[in-house]
Amino acid sequence: MAERDTLAAFADRPLLLAPAGTRDLLTRPTERIASALEISPEGLAVIGISGPLVTRQNWWRGYDAIEAELQAALSAPEVREIVLHLDTPGGMANAFDLADQIYAARGSKPMTALVDEMALSAGYLLASACDRVILGRTGSVGSVGVITMHVDQSRMLDKAGLVVSEIIAGLRKADLSPFQPLSDAARERLQAEVDRLYALLVETVARNRGLSTKSVRDQQAGVFHGPTAIAAGLADDLFSFKGGHRAA
Repeated sequence: MAERDTLAAFADRPLLLAPAGTRDLLTRPTERIASALEISPEGLAVIGISGPLVTRQNWWRGYDAIEAELQAALSAPEVREIVLHLDTPGGMANAFDLADQIYAARGSKPMTALVDEMALSAGYLLASACDRVILGRTGSVGSVGVITMHVDQSRMLDKAGLVVSEIIAGLRKADLSPFQPLSDAARERLQAEVDRLYALLVETVARNRGLSTKSVRDQQAGVFHGPTAIAAGLADDLFSFKGGHRAA
């Protein structure tokens, strides 16, 4: 029941989420995550961004908490450089304001996106807003696309012998009802919203990375690794760990 409820919370809303990230949505951590801002004695502020991304921080990383940590790092005089340490498949689609804040802060303090595992979809949107993206040799970036899911429970209800009668006012009120198949008209409207957000995502990533919108669209929301990510313009350099130290 918990897995079904979790998936239902993300159903019928466009997501900036790599398909593999749906698995993470079905595995809720046992404890709510805490603030992830760390400041070293040398003035390096590291903002940890991992797991599915949501609007408000709860069991998963929230855009609100990331924004608060970013503003704290930008305003702290002892912070000389900011690193976004990412390992996320993406998440909810309302990451654009945060990405714009990161982009607007360029030039105030050096900002680097460090991706040793993955920064996909909404995660990559945030990474692309930094001055540069540094990728682990086995890390992955991209999945610049939008996805949504409609969960039709009508057949399950039929098997259980249940009939749900929806009494509505407004012809579109039950467009995305889980108790009936998705109509053609509702599918078209949902697709139109997915397309709108995709255009905004492509334009924003293209701006952040200095790419053409055509080159971003031509990626077809693919996931890129290592040197191929650099060739695609999604990353700037690779790093590896040698003797316990990061070597670019």
